[in-house]
Amino acid sequence: MKLKCPLCDFENEEGTRFCINCNTPLVKHKTPNATKNPYIKIKKGNSETKLNFIVNKIDDAATKFHESHEYSEPYEKGNKKGTKQLLGLIGSAVLFVGVFAPIVSIPIMGNMNYFQNGKGDGVIVLVLAVISLILVLLKKFKGLWFTGLGSIAIMTFTFINFQIALANTRTQMETELAGNPFRGIADMAMQSVQIQWGWALLIIGAVFLIASAAIKEK
Repeated sequence: MKLKCPLCDFENEEGTRFCINCNTPLVKHKTPNATKNPYIKIKKGNSETKLNFIVNKIDDAATKFHESHEYSEPYEKGNKKGTKQLLGLIGSAVLFVGVFAPIVSIPIMGNMNYFQNGKGDGVIVLVLAVISLILVLLKKFKGLWFTGLGSIAIMTFTFINFQIALANTRTQMETELAGNPFRGIADMAMQSVQIQWGWALLIIGAVFLIASAAIKEK
């Protein structure tokens, strides 16, 4: 004889004490001692039992959600810190390499990097790259605001000065070489001055440092 669960109506095998589907205690319908069975309330108060069952399920779901959220918070925090450190390491390395990458190509002289420009700007950026690496290893990410923005400021200053120097050189050539037969060669030489890919590395490195400092851990 099948035993039907008073809560979910699932038919269980005879002799089963608890419902296989919802784990509700089962009671045989035709037993002389049914009135004395402590689980008889389930049969009499079917609506109340179902309501309690639903409430318990909702409470369990809320508890599981809360626990999973608590467990995910340390993971998310650690994940963000790992992202900050990775960006900081990449930014420091790219900025360091960018100092020795060609930033301008000049006829006869060839390629020139930031370290060779003779102004000392490249040395400052190189020092900032090393400081950035130390800050990342120490997980002092707020300091990267200073090194990242400082690098951007110095590179902007250098680039503007370079453009001013080119403009002044062209003006001087126009004045001094007026009517000179070699004027055309000088113009070709000035047009051959090209900005190189080292600037891109320097900017990317500084941006990575700023991004590492900007990511919030919480």
